[in-house]
Amino acid sequence: MNMLPLNVMAFLQLEIADFGGCIKFVGVFQEQGEALLNRKAHELGEMSQNDMSAYQAALTALHFQSFIFKLRARMENFNDENRLKYNVIEVKPLDHVRYQGIMKDGLRALLTE
Repeated sequence: MNMLPLNVMAFLQLEIADFGGCIKFVGVFQEQGEALLNRKAHELGEMSQNDMSAYQAALTALHFQSFIFKLRARMENFNDENRLKYNVIEVKPLDHVRYQGIMKDGLRALLTE
């Protein structure tokens, strides 16, 4: 049997939270999903077909990781109900050293006021 190569497009639905405790469900399309998981979509597709434990391990590796997300929000109407939907436009890993400097500067500014 001659099998065609698997053409996988990635779409993830994630639950994210910020430091204030605000939790959002966001949609992540292929390019940003590949950046989050450090894997190509076709690799994840093959893993989901051949090695489910490795596939689940790749997805659970995201738990409790810090990233900077740029989100797009839009209002959708479904069954006469308005819903706010969020999609990830850009994702970058959090630079903890730079973030620590920003927080220090912010605290100094608050203390000198």
